[in-house]
Amino acid sequence: MWLNGYRDTNRNYLEAAAREFRFLQKHFRDPVHGGYFWETDLAGKVTDDRKILYGHAFAIYAMVEYHRASGEPAPLRAAIELYRLIQRHAHDDAHGGWVEHFARDWQPILDTTSMSKSRVPGARALTRTSTSWKRLPSLPN
Repeated sequence: MWLNGYRDTNRNYLEAAAREFRFLQKHFRDPVHGGYFWETDLAGKVTDDRKILYGHAFAIYAMVEYHRASGEPAPLRAAIELYRLIQRHAHDDAHGGWVEHFARDWQPILDTTSMSKSRVPGARALTRTSTSWKRLPSLPN
């Protein structure tokens, strides 16, 4: 049932998803440090280069759903690569939770009080949800 929307003959949702996946990879993906920038303008110029776990979760979700709808392997590879990157940089082994906010180079931003007035939705609330991510067994290559 979740795939029915892309079969709408009046709209080409798969074409739109493919276009958006290409935009995500070209403009949001950080080619130096991996992961995805928080914000770009409409032309694709990075306007906020932070890495925020909240946004990465939605990127994984979108890429997996696009893969499921299209059968294209690239979105699934990108989602798995991002998942592994998050495991490497965001998991807090000492406390069993997750760091939510990072600078471009994946250095944790632990004081989010200055971010509460920024464009990060629920920045303060998100710091309390760090146990919602679970460590999963290794994914297939």
